[in-house]
Amino acid sequence: MINIEYIECDATHNADFVFDIPQGHEHWLLLFIKTSAKFEVDGIINVYPANSAILYKPRQKILYEANENTYVNNWIRFSADDDFIKTPHLPHGLPFSITDPITIHKVFELIQLENIFDNEYKDITIENLMRILFTKLIESYNQRISSPLHNALNALKRDIHRHPNKNWSLQMISDQLNISVGYLELVYKETFGLSCIEDVINSRIHLAKRLLIYNHYSVAKISEKCGYNSVEHFYRQFKQMTGTTPSQFRKKHL
Repeated sequence: MINIEYIECDATHNADFVFDIPQGHEHWLLLFIKTSAKFEVDGIINVYPANSAILYKPRQKILYEANENTYVNNWIRFSADDDFIKTPHLPHGLPFSITDPITIHKVFELIQLENIFDNEYKDITIENLMRILFTKLIESYNQRISSPLHNALNALKRDIHRHPNKNWSLQMISDQLNISVGYLELVYKETFGLSCIEDVINSRIHLAKRLLIYNHYSVAKISEKCGYNSVEHFYRQFKQMTGTTPSQFRKKHL
């Protein structure tokens, strides 16, 4: 799950603004800057343009400052046990340009609004909104990738997350893309920051969470709907990914 420690949209500071935390935060920090700013990357301070984003992992050194008369950003500090967030889909401590800043800002606003109010679906709504936010960030970052397989890989990733119950295998996928299994594993991880099978597992566990919360299916039925041939395998993988059994997860969120 994801826990929002603090979130703010359109935070505004003057020209002498500096944010310097050598030891980093205890939690993740995501910034979306609306004005150009200076960031230290690998010990060197450079200017990065407006409509850039940067993700700091816990305990990573943070140093950025205003570059204009006014500095404006959206920012969110959070903790997460969601592998979609934790796995390195995005670089840590390296600003990158956003191709769709309007959508990024709107999703930030939705997360901020949802975080204010307390309702029974708050946790799952915030988790889904954060996944949307990170998906849009990944889209922007992946614009840098020049692999000729880029479009095919993006289509594959969409198919995996739309149909996690499909009988995915590396051999079947590599045959579909007309590449070797070894090259598939290499290029998929270079593109998305995790292996193809890890992505399949993430999509299945995410579907299982939704089914456990919003439906009354038995755990065995949910295991089947998520593409598992063995309930025991589902139990083992779910607990490995979430730290709890499916039954315990359902009880906690109901």
